Amino acid sequence: MKYRGPASAPRRVLYRSLLCGTLRHLSYAVGPAVCTDTPEQPMERILFLTFRNHQVLLADCSDCLPDELTAVIDDVPKHVTREPLGSLLLLADFSRSTFTKETVEHLKLAAVFDRPHLKRSAWVLTQNLPKTLYESIRTFSGREIHTFETREEALEYLVDESSPPET
Repeated sequence: MKYRGPASAPRRVLYRSLLCGTLRHLSYAVGPAVCTDTPEQPMERILFLTFRNHQVLLADCSDCLPDELTAVIDDVPKHVTREPLGSLLLLADFSRSTFTKETVEHLKLAAVFDRPHLKRSAWVLTQNLPKTLYESIRTFSGREIHTFETREEALEYLVDESSPPET
């Protein structure tokens, strides 16, 4: 239940919409928390950021459960395919996310659609994607996907002009 004005209830609780798997907005609630977001409105996890004067598209898939991870993965190609061919720096952060066979299948398809638009891409993984599944994504997409332990390392790689672009 969203708070929509002065409350007469004895207690107001400020909470993040974690029950929905999102952090898009803050809401006031009275009593038990109830999710007010619809599944068609995933949190804004895909955005451009500037790092060392370079535009990088960040797909923040960190801390996602399989359903939310699938929703974000399926949304990425809409953003990537708007960019000119061979121009995009893409950072996907999968830190602490939970992968299933289904999410990996969605990731394979997204990686194929993204490929022509990428200059370079990097993933942040925290040992949460088994090597065999990672290799199946690389093989299926025909992409060289560099992995890193932190966003900072991935960003440094993406903007390093001495690194060759992906082919």
